[in-house]
Amino acid sequence: MLAGSAVLFHLSFPEGPLPGAFVLISIALLGLALQGLTIGASAAAGLLAGLGYWLPSLGWVVSGTEAWLGFPWTLGSLMVLGLAVLHAVPYALFSGTVAALALRLERPAEALLAAGLLTVALSFSPQVVPGHFAYALLAHPLLAQVVDIGGMPLLLFFSTSIGFLAVGMLIAVSRHTLTPVAPVLLGLLVVTLLAYGSLRLDALERAAPEHSTRLGLVQPNIPVHVRRDDMPMADRNNDIDTAIAQTRDLHKTDPDLDLVIWPEAAMTLQAAPQSWGHRALAALADEIGVPILVNGTEHRDDPGHGTHNVALLFEPGAGLSGTYRKRKLVPFGEYLPFEAQLPWLRKRLPHASRFSPGQAEQSLTVPDGVPLAPTICFESLFANLVRENLSGQAGIIVNISNHAWFGSPRAADAHRAIARARSLENRSPLVMLHNTGGGAVFDAAGRVVPGSETPQWRSTTQSIVVHTVAERPFYQRHGDRFLQGLAVLVLLAGLHRGWRRLGRSTRYAVR
Repeated sequence: MLAGSAVLFHLSFPEGPLPGAFVLISIALLGLALQGLTIGASAAAGLLAGLGYWLPSLGWVVSGTEAWLGFPWTLGSLMVLGLAVLHAVPYALFSGTVAALALRLERPAEALLAAGLLTVALSFSPQVVPGHFAYALLAHPLLAQVVDIGGMPLLLFFSTSIGFLAVGMLIAVSRHTLTPVAPVLLGLLVVTLLAYGSLRLDALERAAPEHSTRLGLVQPNIPVHVRRDDMPMADRNNDIDTAIAQTRDLHKTDPDLDLVIWPEAAMTLQAAPQSWGHRALAALADEIGVPILVNGTEHRDDPGHGTHNVALLFEPGAGLSGTYRKRKLVPFGEYLPFEAQLPWLRKRLPHASRFSPGQAEQSLTVPDGVPLAPTICFESLFANLVRENLSGQAGIIVNISNHAWFGSPRAADAHRAIARARSLENRSPLVMLHNTGGGAVFDAAGRVVPGSETPQWRSTTQSIVVHTVAERPFYQRHGDRFLQGLAVLVLLAGLHRGWRRLGRSTRYAVR
């Protein structure tokens, strides 16, 4: 059953052959596998399940550590195994707790408690790459609209509740103990998801856009030092000049652009005013009369600062008008964790960069006043960071990334599948622009804008119109209030059940 749960998890994730709703069966199989196990066996089963979900999901990281950090294949594989174990631990903790509390899924209240436990364990655990079952449901916008209330934890709670209630009903039917409570609860959960989704999608369709912005997206397909056999020969020497030429051509075909965006790429564009890249981008913005958002590197001599991975906004007639400094850095790639405590790490990993994280700052804006919330690389995976970058406003979330290091479209697929939740949480369009392709634009309902998906390993450009809506959702305004309330309820219910079990055990011992 654990193997079946893992297989269904991967098959139902975006880009898999099954619809995302099949992940509910994966959840049900996990719950079924844990029934009747001892605490140790249940925790071990949970750890195995977590590894089954995460190891295949992170396989593409190995080639990235080889290309980016110069790791041998064996060391890269060990790093991936370590990451998988870290992300599997919450499943082990959840499973052990289920056994310790002797939760039986055929009892609806206990199935809901188990769903709450899994939601809290996965949501509060430290994760390098956030991800869980509920992200598969984002492929079904009708089911995913509740994210604007409680974020991904609320969708995860719905998902796990439905999965555990369903398998509990099967167990009860086999034991001839089924009551009407479980089917009614299951029906209420499904109807709530569908009804709320229908209402929100209908409201968004009828709402007049607050702003409409025409974006020019440049995908230069600039290679890293690892050459790919499936990259066109014409693209194998692409560089910043390629992106400049693409921008000029795009502007000729669509002169009404409000903003041009370049992705993060393997090119050194310095923020310093005297640098060639700075002068070239300022001149290009003046030439086409359109602001350009690009990725670059900034060196600061201020105390407490150093080198930053940045997004730079160049405006016509103004030059560099705004800078976003990446706040969430990639461990081992952009900085070395524990370098101060373990100085020998730098000798072992000389290719790791020395970037410094930025701080939350005022958002950038395009000329018509629409706020821009840039994120660089995997920053778009973190809900609170994106919320802070938007500062409570209706704006455009922009993610610029470079997946060329990983040599696999799976990196872009996984990134896109998780990051699209940010559009729902904030009811703001999300632009995902990747150097080597696999990008897309999502509207404020989390739907892919038709024609916005870009091919892998090809240089291309496109213009897309995105719309912002005035309404600010509960989640953007209040954050993880649902998760915090659920955590309190789960803690109280868990303590109550544990106390009752302890009292029952004590009475049996006295007898």
